[in-house]
Amino acid sequence: MRLAYKWQAALIVALGLFMAILDNTIVSVTLPQMQRAFHTDFETITWVVTGYFLAHSRRPPPPGIPTVRAFQAAQGDIALTWLRERLGWS
Repeated sequence: MRLAYKWQAALIVALGLFMAILDNTIVSVTLPQMQRAFHTDFETITWVVTGYFLAHSRRPPPPGIPTVRAFQAAQGDIALTWLRERLGWS
C-alpha cells in the first residue's frame, strides 16, 4: 500500500510541473499575437513576458511541491541572467 501512495504523490507532483511548463509555453507561443494586440515591437513584449516569468518564479513555494518550486526558481534565474546580459549588468 505504501508504494501506491508514493506513486500517487509522484503523479501529483508531475502534474503540477506539467501545468507550470504548459503555462509558460502558452505565454511563449502567444508572443506574436500579443505583439499585434498591443501594437508593440517584439523587444517590448519580450520584456513584458520576462517580467511575467520572473514574477512567477519568485512566488512563495507551494506547499508540498518542492520540485515545482525548484523549476520556478531555475526559470527565474535564467530570466534574470538574460536580463542582466541584455542590460549589461554583469
